[in-house]
Amino acid sequence: MKSLLITAIAALLLVGCGKSDGIWAAAEEGDVEAVKGYLAIDVNVDARDDVYEGTPLHFAAFRGRKEVAELLINEGADVNAKNQAGATPLDKAIEKNRDETVNLLRKHGGKTAEKLPQAPDISIHEAVAEGNIEAVKQHLAAGTDVNAKDRHKNTPLHAAAAWGQKEIAELLIANGADVNAKRFDGRTPLDEAVSEGEKEIADLLR
Repeated sequence: MKSLLITAIAALLLVGCGKSDGIWAAAEEGDVEAVKGYLAIDVNVDARDDVYEGTPLHFAAFRGRKEVAELLINEGADVNAKNQAGATPLDKAIEKNRDETVNLLRKHGGKTAEKLPQAPDISIHEAVAEGNIEAVKQHLAAGTDVNAKDRHKNTPLHAAAAWGQKEIAELLIANGADVNAKRFDGRTPLDEAVSEGEKEIADLLR
């Protein structure tokens, strides 16, 4: 109790000094005691940072700070809160392959943005474009729609075709990706592959 009080006082001093990164930095760094201190002085467990509009749980998930994530969840954090880009904490954990944190979030009802209504941005597309096949696999394991569409109606397979990610394209197709899906202008993944000169992927899609 004494250590918690000291931590709370320290957190209060930081807030009083205008430390803007506060609870988000503590969560990102995995500083459990500092996070406890901020919560002890009634800092909102779902407080939004000024840049990404992320909650402390977003920052903990992104860095794989499982202990902090567990603390925040136990204190009532919204496991499906969306940041400015529309990503949930589970999206951020999957993005960096934070397996233990992914499992924790899923255990407590965490979902990817694609499983929630009106997701404006879909992070699986970024994982595909970057060639991060492990992140793509985790998205699929978490229930992300293999044919999820971004704001231009591109599916992950469109992204794989455009960026020359053959292995990921094969993975998506094996998981039920629609090879004939059309984006906003009617272009299919095959159209993207041909346009970008990705012959192997074009052959795969034919």
